[in-house]
This record gives sequence, C-alpha cells and structure tokens, in this order.
Amino acid sequence: MKNLSVIIPVYNSQDNLPLLIESLTSVLNNNIEEYEIILVNDGSKDQSRQVIENLLNQYPGIRMFELAKKITDNIMPFFVGLGRRETISFVQWMTIFNILLKRFLYY
Repeated sequence: MKNLSVIIPVYNSQDNLPLLIESLTSVLNNNIEEYEIILVNDGSKDQSRQVIENLLNQYPGIRMFELAKKITDNIMPFFVGLGRRETISFVQWMTIFNILLKRFLYY
C-alpha cells in the first residue's frame, strides 16, 4: 500500500497517546510510503488536546481535528473528507494498541 490516512477518535487518552503514536508511526514508516494520522479529539476532559499538540510537533505525519463535545463513534465515517490519501482507515485507538501489544509480545 502506498498511501494511507488513519483516522483515530481520541477521548480521554492522554496517558496512552504517546506510546500509541510512537508504535503506530514505527509500523507505518516501515510499511507505507506516505501516510497521515488524523487524531479526532472527541471532547476529551483530560489533557489529550495538549498531548496531541506535543505530538504534532514531534511527528510531521499527524493532524488534529477537534470536536467540542463527545459524539458517538458511529459518526466517524463522516470524517472521510479529512483524509488526504488514497486509502482511509477508521480505527479505535484501543484496537491499534492491542494489535501492537500482541505484535511485541509474540514476535
């Protein structure tokens, strides 16, 4: 796959985001020619927004979209217009984290 947009909803995930993005970018860098990660901050009450802003400075392939309040996950497909790549994937951050965790534990 040459191009990929990964759209991830974020809600109160300040503690998990740095490891998630570090692991995900590592996998993407080795397998995808061009990619972007769009973090949709879904009205987080914790410091997720600040963590995302720090990640924006560290990783050039990350973008942020912010919602004013929590919205159900069913609305995520409406964010397809955010992606700039040929292939777009909507992924729950916990799904990614579990996949990466299994990869590191069993390989």
